[in-house]
Amino acid sequence: GYPLREGIEVSLKCDVDSNPPSTPRWQKDDGDTPVPQTGDGFLNFTSIRHEHSGWYKCTSRHLNFQYSSIGYYLSVRYDSVDVTSEPDDQDISVAAASHNPNKGQLEVQLGGAVTLQCPQGSLGCWSHLDPVTARLRGLGHGLTTPTGQFSLKDVVYHDAGTYKCIGQSPTNKKKLEVLQTVGVTVKGSPTVVARNSTPVAYPGSPLHLAVEFCANPPAHAARWLHGDRVYTPGNQYGSTVLAYGVTDLPTPYCK
Repeated sequence: GYPLREGIEVSLKCDVDSNPPSTPRWQKDDGDTPVPQTGDGFLNFTSIRHEHSGWYKCTSRHLNFQYSSIGYYLSVRYDSVDVTSEPDDQDISVAAASHNPNKGQLEVQLGGAVTLQCPQGSLGCWSHLDPVTARLRGLGHGLTTPTGQFSLKDVVYHDAGTYKCIGQSPTNKKKLEVLQTVGVTVKGSPTVVARNSTPVAYPGSPLHLAVEFCANPPAHAARWLHGDRVYTPGNQYGSTVLAYGVTDLPTPYCK
């Protein structure tokens, strides 16, 4: 995500669900936190500083076992950065782009892995462009490092799309801009996922089934199978079965 502006108020919250109850404890870089923490799982920064940057995780001891969350990197900028508006969509300089292996398009096999790297020294963060709203959104999963690197494993079709590295402008450090744009294409065999995997049917009532299938190269045909019957999308079979037509989804190569 975007780096935090120095001086603002920030709270980290950790919830632990256990019986008997156990107390959550925050750690920074596997050590003590820079500010006191409360017993209810909150770690409160009244005025966050650059030196508070680092890896944070929530731990708890329960029945003589130690448990821990995944690590979260907290990035704090020295300068006041405008994070209230969309970053300027500008490409990095030609000189920087010529040395950047991630400039342009990347093709990844389904189930494979990919790593994106922001321009060296920029300390930017990666975001994924939402195909519906065309706005930047959080990554959701994957591994992000404080050096501007983002890695995905077990890539699926929904990981395809446009990724943007957001960071401070070299000429105006009080404003965020797009330092780099990478398009990721996923190729592989067809995958089918049920939209309603556990439908409930009642005698005499209609039943609607829906699936999402993705393939690159695109699939040539799609069929519904029920016993020895085959239903083709876009056709009606008597008065009881209607196979709806296939529609495109915002995710590339998915319907």
